[in-house]
Amino acid sequence: MDSLRLLPGFLENAIISGGIVVMLNVLLTFLSTVYAERAPLQDAYQQLELQQNELLAKKRRNPRLQDFEVLNRSLNEAIQNAKDKLDHHWELFNRNCIPILEQYVQRIPEGAQRFTAEFAIAASLMARRKEDLSMVNINGFTASYATVRGDGACFFRAFLTALAYQLIGVVLPYDLEEMHEWILRLKFLMCDHIREIVQGNPQFERDLMKIPANGTIRSLEHYFQIFIRPAYQGTNYDCKILADMFGKPIHVIRQYQSSHETHQSFLQGEILTTEAGHINILYQPRHFVAIISIYQCDLSSAFVPGS
Repeated sequence: MDSLRLLPGFLENAIISGGIVVMLNVLLTFLSTVYAERAPLQDAYQQLELQQNELLAKKRRNPRLQDFEVLNRSLNEAIQNAKDKLDHHWELFNRNCIPILEQYVQRIPEGAQRFTAEFAIAASLMARRKEDLSMVNINGFTASYATVRGDGACFFRAFLTALAYQLIGVVLPYDLEEMHEWILRLKFLMCDHIREIVQGNPQFERDLMKIPANGTIRSLEHYFQIFIRPAYQGTNYDCKILADMFGKPIHVIRQYQSSHETHQSFLQGEILTTEAGHINILYQPRHFVAIISIYQCDLSSAFVPGS
């Protein structure tokens, strides 16, 4: 938290020199730095817990394990020390940083930028433990991905999970109750954005009416009623809206049992990449997950802003 003392000055100078966009970038950079400081503390704490679990497993296999009491006591002390350091970091962040950040977020106009700032702050609080990631090989590249709850809203969960990692480098837990609220807020924001698009593009409204997954749509407002339902499943149009709202190309890859291939393409000519600003989502059979890191790639796909 060495940068805490300078945080208000950084944010104020950012607004003066470059406006809200620059201030938002400073805010996100600060959150990313804070999490980078916290990550080693989390890793150390979890590693000690893992060591203790392994020691207890050895004890169960061998009740006469030599020096067990000494080793276990030493690990207990180390775990408590690591936990105290982690809790202290959290206390400083919650007590001193959050009020300052929330104060500056109020100066951002309602919309995607405001949502980005508020969600980034929330994500920094929700990602208290490092989640295990799964790996997948897809023709030409290897990627790690974070699973999300399969409750019908997995596309939006995957999008927000990928967004959180891209914004400040955190991996959200698999089953966050708070995600329900953020998905609903995101959908209301998308509804506002769709209304703006329809005003200048009547064809877009007619296209929405034709989405098979939505059933028989009678009007735009009827579409919104269906859209905000918890079990509404994401479509191509949702990707287009999100890409346009957040100014971030969205890559969606379909995974089959025996092979993988590009599912949708919203950014022709671009390479699926971890380049800043890109959101990557993997569609497994009947389920979306968030791609976190890509190590090698040669595919093209993306939903692009304004397409």
